[in-house]
Amino acid sequence: MTDNKFNKIAIIALATALFGQVYLNPFNTDFRISIGIVVLTLLLIKFKDTPIIITTIITGLVVVVFRVSLGYIAGQNFISLIEIHLPAFFFYLSYGILLKMFSVREIVKQPILLITFLTFSDVLSNIIEASIRYEYHSVSAKIVISSLLTAGLLRASIVFILNLGLIFYSIVILKDENNMRIKEFLVLASKMKTESFFLKKSMNDVEKAMNKSYYLYNQFNSLDFQNISVEDTNDLKEEILELTKDIHELKKDNERVVVSIEKIIPKNTQLDEMQLDEIINMLKENTENLAEMSNKDIKINASIVNKKLVINDYYPLITVLINLLSNAVDAIKQYGVISITQIENKEWLILQITDNGKGINTTERDIIFKPGYSTKYDKKTGQMSGGIGLTHVKAMIEDYYKGNIEMISNESQGTRFQIEILKSKL
Repeated sequence: MTDNKFNKIAIIALATALFGQVYLNPFNTDFRISIGIVVLTLLLIKFKDTPIIITTIITGLVVVVFRVSLGYIAGQNFISLIEIHLPAFFFYLSYGILLKMFSVREIVKQPILLITFLTFSDVLSNIIEASIRYEYHSVSAKIVISSLLTAGLLRASIVFILNLGLIFYSIVILKDENNMRIKEFLVLASKMKTESFFLKKSMNDVEKAMNKSYYLYNQFNSLDFQNISVEDTNDLKEEILELTKDIHELKKDNERVVVSIEKIIPKNTQLDEMQLDEIINMLKENTENLAEMSNKDIKINASIVNKKLVINDYYPLITVLINLLSNAVDAIKQYGVISITQIENKEWLILQITDNGKGINTTERDIIFKPGYSTKYDKKTGQMSGGIGLTHVKAMIEDYYKGNIEMISNESQGTRFQIEILKSKL
């Protein structure tokens, strides 16, 4: 038996013994009907890899030892305690055999069968224990059996209700975990798709540079340089040719990277579509988490007019919005508000990201979309942001979606970014 199984058996036995102290004496004798059986049954159903009969035998022994120990500590006679509590062991032994025989773990999803078999197992095991205790000599058999039947049915019903509650709780937790995984995947996939887009763009730029350098090489071949030595000219031509080769190698490397990224996020893993409100709710929660991690008290408001707007090509949009919202969080010093607003328009998806942060000063407003600009420059370390930046945000909107992005900002009053994308492009 593995350590894991032994640990589970120990947990079942100890839990049953402890909860077994919550009990009734229906016949005013030493015979008990305890809540411990409910705990035992639930844990046996929960820990499906534990052997039922061995577990109930060990549990029976632990229960007897536990009860005898408590009585002995209280000053009772040890032999008398053995006589009083040993019959309980036969209840657990019988109960385990019956549970195994009825295969209760396989009928958990069949409520009528489960309650029937649990009740029968409970009643029959109690009858065996009552017979050993000679309960029928002090109380009529009719009273004993009716009491045991009532108790068995009650305990079986409690097991069913609690197990149903545990199943429902597990489903809710699992759903939350799956939602979280989906959100994390979407954020990751969006970033990967974005990097793929920019690598492809880089490949085009490299291709242009390669063509240009090769053109220069051909020009040098056709020109007559009177004031330049042949040796210098040849060296210059060779350098340009080497540059062309290097650029071509860079292009091939980028191609390999793009292929690898596309394999990581294959087309069949992309969800068919997402509604706008699903995207915004996900980003709202993501931004709230970011603000919390930054130790900032920021309220995120969302006003979406067309919540059911279906978006197919949503990866780049998610990346753009993540970066604009991240910038908004950084712009707020400690307390503030960020708003995500959709402007109603039949042809265009118009979204505004507004914050009441520090704003962008006048000297920087004309260059915020220029390459190299960053709002997240650390003067102490010299490190720039690891995000895609406003330059690439603009490129995603204008080059990828063929849309527009505008910015309005006032120092100490906040900033508003507005993106416009034709719905047909989504």
